[in-house]
Formats: sequence, structure tokens, C-alpha cells
Amino acid sequence: MGNLQGSTGAVVSLGGNARIEGAVAIDGAGGLVVGSSKKNLVFDSRVFDSFQGVGAVTITPNTWRELKPGS
Repeated sequence: MGNLQGSTGAVVSLGGNARIEGAVAIDGAGGLVVGSSKKNLVFDSRVFDSFQGVGAVTITPNTWRELKPGS
């Protein structure tokens, strides 16, 4: 989950009978709060099998600058 507001506390809260099977990814220092039922979050590593990265690293013209040593 995107943590665009930069929270350091709970960004996702699960309680009652709410349940996530898989995984939760939270950006930055945000956190996850789960209830006491011990069944709110069931981790399953298979959710990551479908992720695929495609692309190459390139420098976009006029978006970087070279710093002199010691500056």
C-alpha cells in the first residue's frame, strides 16, 4: 500500500473477521496492525510468483548533475 502521506504509524488496520491471505506491502515507515484473532493475516509466498520486473536503467537527459569532489 502506498504511504504517500509518510505515516510512521499504522497505514493498514485489520480487525474482527477481516482476513488477508497473501501479503501486505507498505511503503516507508508505515505499519500494519492486526487483530487478536490470529487469523487476520495469513502469509502466502506464492503471491510473489506472479511479479515480474521489466525495464532498463537509463539516464534521462537534463535530469542529473555531476558534483565536483569535495562539494
